[in-house]
Amino acid sequence: MHALAGWFPTLPLNDTDAVLLRRHFIQRKVQTQCRNWPPPVDEEGIIQDVLAHVVPRLQLYDASRGPAGLFICRVVDRFLITLYRKHLKRRDRARGGHCDERPEALIAANRSNPDLGVDLRIFLDSLSPENRDLCERLSERPVATVAQEMEISRSTIYRRIRELEDQALDAGLQIYLD
Repeated sequence: MHALAGWFPTLPLNDTDAVLLRRHFIQRKVQTQCRNWPPPVDEEGIIQDVLAHVVPRLQLYDASRGPAGLFICRVVDRFLITLYRKHLKRRDRARGGHCDERPEALIAANRSNPDLGVDLRIFLDSLSPENRDLCERLSERPVATVAQEMEISRSTIYRRIRELEDQALDAGLQIYLD
């Protein structure tokens, strides 16, 4: 029996039902599932994404087909599977290499080939001010903090990181991404 057995939400979702849904169901489900995911896992971000996915789908709930808790359980399970697959494909996950080091540290550490440092500096200078600001913030703070500071979602930041990685690959900076 799941945490929402016999529960019927009021639509539109009121604050009490939203807290119940988040705290007693989605949070537990995410924590249980994420235990087996490869790091780094941003549980709070995943909880927010799942809640944002579930709330609009509550309008699709049909009481004649079963309890609301079961419907929500299935929606959450399917979305977590999708998020897990995306998590495995993320290129910003640590895979050994320089992913957590600051660009300045990489430039200093790569004195054996000074051209690579120059290429990285040129690449950073070619970025838009927004992307340069994002890189600077991410080199000093975790994604969750940067998301709060910039008032954008974590998924948007991860999407922008992937775009920056693609640009870096196009610029021939594979050595910094390995």
